[in-house]
Amino acid sequence: MSNYELDIAREFVQNTDQNLFLTGKAGTGKTTFLKEVIHKIRKKSIVVAPTGVAAINAGGTTIHSMFGLPLKAFVPANDPVDHNLANNLFSLSKHFRYRSEKRNLLRELELVVIDEISMVRADILDAIDYALRFVRRSDQAFGGVQLIVIGDLYQLSPVIKQDIWYQLQPYYRSGYFFDAYSWKKSNPVMIELKHIYRQTNADFIAILNRVRVGNPTEEDIQKLNEKYVAQEEDIPSNHIVLTTHNQKAQQINLTKMRALNTKVMKYKASVKGDFNENAYPVEFVLELKIGAQVMFTRNDSEGGKYFNGKIGEVVDLKKESVKVKFDDGEVIEVEAIQWENYTYKLNPETKEVEQEKLGSFSQFPLRLAWAITIHKSQGLTFENAVLDLGNSFAYGQAYVALSRCVDLQGISLKSKLKLENIKVDQTILRYSEQESQVDYDLRLHAAKEKFAVKVLQKYFDFHPLNLKFEQWQSEIKKRKENDLPPFSYSKIAGEIQDMHNISLKFYGQLDLYARHFISEDDMIPLKSRVQKGVEYYSDRLYKNCISSVTAFYEKIAHTAGMKKIQHSTIDFLAGCWDLMDRLYSVEFYGQSLYQGEQYKRPEEWSKTNLVKAKKKETTAEVSLKLLQGGMGVDEVAALRQLKASTIESHVLSLYKEKKLDIHPFVSKEKLVNILPFFENGKKEETLTDIHRKISFDVSFFELRMVRAYMERQ
Repeated sequence: MSNYELDIAREFVQNTDQNLFLTGKAGTGKTTFLKEVIHKIRKKSIVVAPTGVAAINAGGTTIHSMFGLPLKAFVPANDPVDHNLANNLFSLSKHFRYRSEKRNLLRELELVVIDEISMVRADILDAIDYALRFVRRSDQAFGGVQLIVIGDLYQLSPVIKQDIWYQLQPYYRSGYFFDAYSWKKSNPVMIELKHIYRQTNADFIAILNRVRVGNPTEEDIQKLNEKYVAQEEDIPSNHIVLTTHNQKAQQINLTKMRALNTKVMKYKASVKGDFNENAYPVEFVLELKIGAQVMFTRNDSEGGKYFNGKIGEVVDLKKESVKVKFDDGEVIEVEAIQWENYTYKLNPETKEVEQEKLGSFSQFPLRLAWAITIHKSQGLTFENAVLDLGNSFAYGQAYVALSRCVDLQGISLKSKLKLENIKVDQTILRYSEQESQVDYDLRLHAAKEKFAVKVLQKYFDFHPLNLKFEQWQSEIKKRKENDLPPFSYSKIAGEIQDMHNISLKFYGQLDLYARHFISEDDMIPLKSRVQKGVEYYSDRLYKNCISSVTAFYEKIAHTAGMKKIQHSTIDFLAGCWDLMDRLYSVEFYGQSLYQGEQYKRPEEWSKTNLVKAKKKETTAEVSLKLLQGGMGVDEVAALRQLKASTIESHVLSLYKEKKLDIHPFVSKEKLVNILPFFENGKKEETLTDIHRKISFDVSFFELRMVRAYMERQ
């Protein structure tokens, strides 16, 4: 079944760099779309969410941990602030001193997906924007990274305490994400999903739609109040109570549990690695009794026997499993399942963004379900529910509670609804009405053309190499000039900056030629211009940068105490070769644009070998490579700027580890002559004692090697 809005959203994600707000009523497929984006998108992407639980459910990580944000408000200016409550531009920038792995990841990103965007404050979105612009050295919104934000503003709102709002109010019209400066600057598109999958009854859907925007009719209220149940005992036992306050839900569950005359079984979760307790998806210690009403907290990924929100009754408890019975009489055996905590890393060889497992949480996907708060019911589906909305206090609470239910028949009300219980923020209404007046097809067509040109221009992007050069240069500046071999850094700096400036002008030419192809369907002028561009840049890059920097690296490759410079030089050279590879692979609309000659990346500078070169080696391992290459102790010491005695200690330890043979350091003839002094000597004799007995020329290093030889024998 085709879904126009979903199809358009997919096009925006896959074929444009347009920022997108995907919204829609409850049950319209937002979560399904999120999972599809995660698994199918070809872009280098990450998924983040405002809370630990939301991040675990989305299969990503939290906003604050990903971008290193402190748990404070952010003022998008350098004005004085109360630093106990907020950061300004200057103080927040101190949190962006990322390690090289995180810095490289953020620079390679193409797409950030934010789930539960309705809970994200405007200042947090601006902090993300500042972090990305800071690390990517870009003045574009979000550093040029595409944002897809998903959520429903009519459901959960951002929590803003009064003292925090006092800090933010001078800068923001509201606390909602859409009032962030960065979001407005990025000229985003809002797509609202229309087709509802959770409910099928047209009358109930119509009521929900009016409640959502705070405009229910008197007939709607009257129809809902027909579900009011005055007597507690008249409420069916298999219904779950949705209430406004956590204390209420806990009290109901506690009272019902105490009323059961069965034995309590306690199930302790298994936590491995790093898994923040604030992100635990269920209770760490789950207490159950036979007869307890429970709710599943996750979909069954294998057999489809249960879903997130399905209600059942515990009928048997064992050490390793729990049996749950459903309304239709079916009984299933439930086992503990695993939730995983992830972060993201950049694969240094493929340059792909990959998930890295930090830890896991194993527990039964169950929770007591006589009652639950409306807040925690977000995203769940209930066939039968009792709604306690008499004290609803927050915007959207009534809508969230009602929209969890499949139809009106499964609803019971503990208190009658009044119009004042249906609260909607007028700020949201105005924003939604304004953003909904968009011609999606027109915006998509323009965005696709713009993105195609941007992708073409990116093949000639010197900005990433410029950043690597800055890092390399900053490490070199930390050293005294006499410590390094003679090298014209200013010449390389001039080359990189000049090529970067020329490439920015070249962007304009590429734009003209590319749009000519789009309008005239004529690729020849574009191919010709690109061919000349690739030849010019690759020739200049190889002759004026790669050759001289490679020669410089070979001079410092084995010098002790220069690990950071060695690594930053490797990074810069890798960036040069990566840019060269990118130039040669230039395409437009799937057609290759370059067929000329290519400079070949030497095997020692292949991506795999570059990664190996950066892996931390012991100083002895560095010496081993040189010794195996035929160098003597004095030669290695001179090259590495270390004392000969240090290299001798390396040789001795490497020999004991059976990584070296004795004869390059003690000749066969000398070994034969020295051995008798060890064989005939007393065990308590020192090397000095033995050295005094020997009349021919022998060093203490040679004696140590012979003693090690004896021990090995």
